[in-house]
Amino acid sequence: MQSNLVSFIQVLRTHDLRVSPAETLDAMAAAATLGYADRNLLRDGLAMTLAKTPEEEAVFLSCFDRYFRQELADFSLGTKAEANAEAVPEADDGDGQAETDMQTQADAASPLAMAAADNPDLQALMD
Repeated sequence: MQSNLVSFIQVLRTHDLRVSPAETLDAMAAAATLGYADRNLLRDGLAMTLAKTPEEEAVFLSCFDRYFRQELADFSLGTKAEANAEAVPEADDGDGQAETDMQTQADAASPLAMAAADNPDLQALMD
C-alpha cells in the first residue's frame, strides 16, 4: 500500500500541492498508524499531514476521492453494505427468507468479496 500512497502523492504534486519528502514520510507514518480499513479516517489523517491551506485541502479531497475510489477503497464492514441494503429492497416471496439470506451473506462475506460484488473486474479476479 506504500507504493499506492507514493503514487497518490505524485498525483497531488501534479495538481500543484507542495509535498516534501519529509511530509511524504509523515503521511506514510500516519497511514501506518491509522490503518487502511477506515477510508474516512485515512483521508482525514492524510489531509492533516499533506494539505497546508484550505485551498490545498480542497484539491487534496478531490484527488483523494478520485484516486481512492469509494467502491474499491472502503473495506470497512457494514457502511456500504448497509447503505446498499437500505437503498435496494430485496425481492421477498413472503416467507422472509430473502432478508435472512441477505444477512447471512453479509455476515459471511469478506471485506474483499464485498468490494468485488459491485465491480466485475474485481469479481473476475476473485473467481
